[in-house]
Formats: sequence, structure tokens, C-alpha cells
Amino acid sequence: MEFMVLIENTYPLDGDPDERGRLFEAEAARVRDLASHGTLVKLWRRSGTRINVSVWRVSSVEQLHEEIASLPCYPWLRPTVWPLSAHPNDPSVLSEGIHA
Repeated sequence: MEFMVLIENTYPLDGDPDERGRLFEAEAARVRDLASHGTLVKLWRRSGTRINVSVWRVSSVEQLHEEIASLPCYPWLRPTVWPLSAHPNDPSVLSEGIHA
């Protein structure tokens, strides 16, 4: 199953800078781990915000929750989740039948 997830980070801007640095380093390490297992497929930042958009590939909604909850910044994250399904007019699928 694939999901698009929008996550807003609400860690206080005036929070302890040492704690923030520790959390963000741990977050980066966890993201690398999730990516290496194929769970976190793609990650973008919404420019000018504290929001990211990502694609996750998991076996269930429960696994998605567990993986997002495993992020060190989870207490300050506000995720919004959309389940994804194939579209019959997906350009990548349509282009497979087109040969020059």
C-alpha cells in the first residue's frame, strides 16, 4: 500500500537549540533507515514552511502509524495521510505502450 503523507513539524521555534539539534540528527538517521528499507519512498519540503510531503510504502495502515510514530520528532508532528491507488491514466503506465 502507498500513502501520501503531509507532515507539519510544530517543534517550538524558541525551543532548546541543543535538544532541537539532537532530535533533528536522530530524525535524519531514522529517515535514512526507513528509506533503506523502502518504507519511505520519496520526501519533499514545501518551500518556506515547516511542512514536508512524502510517499510511504507499507503493508498496512497500522504499519504506517508505527513507522511515523517511530520518528524522534513524532510528539511535534501533525501528519495528514492520504491512501493512494493506481490511476488508469497514469502517464508512466500510458508511456509504456508508446514506442517511437
